[in-house]
Amino acid sequence: MTRIVINCIAAIVLTIIGTLAIGAHAQTKPVSALPEAPSLAEKVEILTKARTAIDVPLNEPRAIDLSLLNVPGIERTLTDGVTAKGYTRYVDVNSKKIGQVVLVGVEKNGRQEALNSTDFTAQFDMAKPQLDPAADVLVKGDRAQLRVALEKLAAAKQEEKREEPAKATQQAAAPQSNSGQRQNDLAGNYQTPSAVSVAPAPEESVRVSSDGCPIRVDLAQLRAVQQNKSITSKGGTVQSETECSDSSKGFPLLRSYSVCSDQIDLEARKSQARFKLYYVDEGGATKEVTDCTPDSDKIFPIVEKYDSCTVSLDYVGKLATPRATLVYMDASNREVQVRGCEASEAKPAVQLVATTNGCSIRHDFANSKSFQQGTHHYTLEGVTYQAGACADNGTEYPQTKVYTDAGGAYICQPVIDQNASTVALQSRLRITVGSLSQFITDCTPDTSTLAVQSTTDGCTDPSLWQHDMAAARSYGQERFFFLDNGSRKYLGQCQNSQSVYVHKVQITGYQNHDGQLYSFAQTTVYIEPLSGRFDIKVSEVLPGAVQIPYELQGTSTALTGTSTYQGCDALRETNKVEQWKRPDNTIYNKIIGAGTPVGPVDVCVTTLIDNRRLTTGYSYQLFHTVGDSNQQDYWYQRMWVTGLIQKHQLKNTETGQIVGNTCSFDSGGWYSGNGAIMDSQQLNWHWTNIGAPGPAVQQMFLPPCPY
Repeated sequence: MTRIVINCIAAIVLTIIGTLAIGAHAQTKPVSALPEAPSLAEKVEILTKARTAIDVPLNEPRAIDLSLLNVPGIERTLTDGVTAKGYTRYVDVNSKKIGQVVLVGVEKNGRQEALNSTDFTAQFDMAKPQLDPAADVLVKGDRAQLRVALEKLAAAKQEEKREEPAKATQQAAAPQSNSGQRQNDLAGNYQTPSAVSVAPAPEESVRVSSDGCPIRVDLAQLRAVQQNKSITSKGGTVQSETECSDSSKGFPLLRSYSVCSDQIDLEARKSQARFKLYYVDEGGATKEVTDCTPDSDKIFPIVEKYDSCTVSLDYVGKLATPRATLVYMDASNREVQVRGCEASEAKPAVQLVATTNGCSIRHDFANSKSFQQGTHHYTLEGVTYQAGACADNGTEYPQTKVYTDAGGAYICQPVIDQNASTVALQSRLRITVGSLSQFITDCTPDTSTLAVQSTTDGCTDPSLWQHDMAAARSYGQERFFFLDNGSRKYLGQCQNSQSVYVHKVQITGYQNHDGQLYSFAQTTVYIEPLSGRFDIKVSEVLPGAVQIPYELQGTSTALTGTSTYQGCDALRETNKVEQWKRPDNTIYNKIIGAGTPVGPVDVCVTTLIDNRRLTTGYSYQLFHTVGDSNQQDYWYQRMWVTGLIQKHQLKNTETGQIVGNTCSFDSGGWYSGNGAIMDSQQLNWHWTNIGAPGPAVQQMFLPPCPY
């Protein structure tokens, strides 16, 4: 009844979760599936993992066992060796698979404690309907309630040590549950071994049974030994039974690393793999026999990795600090990150130096001011890097209109109109940078004293204009003229005008750096004068471009194209890969280690290579001579029997290896009826006493092949 109630509760909870999932935004990280209500219970994220790949059904809940790896605020001594019992399924919402998990109890060493399934739930997106043993399952649950259950398990273990052996035997002989009940229920797992009859007798019988006998774990021999006992019965009544003792049946102890998290020691900068010993019993169920144990042969150094971290720029403190993650390569050659980007311990911070190198001065003609632009740079391992694009650094220069130099001489040749007998002076705009003066415009006629006009005619080709990429400005051009008898008389060539065009940008692609998991935007820079759009730079990475990081989408396995072979069986090797989405929405598959091989796949073909007729045995042929009705002479002759034997060759089609040969009778039987007389014996019998001389005798059997 308890199992049925728990099953129903789990189904109801999953149904509630499924209802809440409809129309909700699915998240990649597990979240609480039930609406939060005011409560004193403290909810924490409980770290669990599937022990093997588990197919998750649609809508219908499935019982599962999860390894309980970590509970914030609860000691490891309470969680080690504990199995989380629960149910899982997925629902389809707007063509997305939403995975759901609830916990209904915990189990250790055959003891179980129930949990309120409404207090332990998880909901998450699924790429495929399967729980991956390499992926974490975070269940949001009531820490206080879980602690009480774990403490009861721990107390029960201490109590068992004080119990009498007879009581332990009675507990081991608990009734078997129906095979259709929960797979993770101890009673549901229990199977009564079939008895073996030994020396049956009409009145007395002896049978060997493992019913009520434990499996003894021999850690020294790495073997789990099935114990059994002899039961003597007479007339259906048990007369006596022996003590349980070791039998010849046993199961090897194997190591499982996937159910244990690695032991991380950040101070010592090392990681150590851990494993549990387990065996697979006669019914195919996995039984864990130890808690997670460090493996002294699998210790991995934790090192800094800089590729996926940017340099921290402190413009106030003027420091550029290299950052790094801490990673190690685990037993499966997968990269595991144990700390995010932080200041590097191996690479010290360097000075962030302000500079105007590579930057220009931005001119604001409308306000008669110019602005110095600047940036910063830093040097790491002999390489200088620019920190950001050029921008106004706060230094301003006033613009001054100048006609003459310090000696009073004109800096530009005056414009003389002979017909009108007038002269127009020309000027230039000047700024003073430091102690040096510099002109920022060409000679421009003073139109106030002469009928001089400006025009853009002949100066509208943007390819001839000045484009200041650092200042993100382009300057139009113009030229000057006056009318002489109605005809234009130009005073010079096209020169920069005070018409300023601010640069516009368009991202046209990305320069991807898969090794470092970031991209640079490829940008087209353009302006839009009256003549139409003009591209200045086309699909280039601009100086000071920022790194755009990739986004992790999930993990999967992919075939490598290589295989290993065991005779006719091929195991397809796979890689575990992470799918990273680039800024251009394409996917980069990053190999992070070896995956579980797929197979075995039978890759052999059978070919008939020979046919031979061989002697396979003998039979009898009966003869008689005609006599009177009361007496006849009878004899029989023994004849050779032959059979057609076919020989087939078994070949691995992928390696070309000849795996073996097999032989078989063509007709499926050994006798063909063809042969010759081997010898004869003549017998004189009365016809009424004649019987068959005996069946045919087979002398050749297959296999092995006789040739």
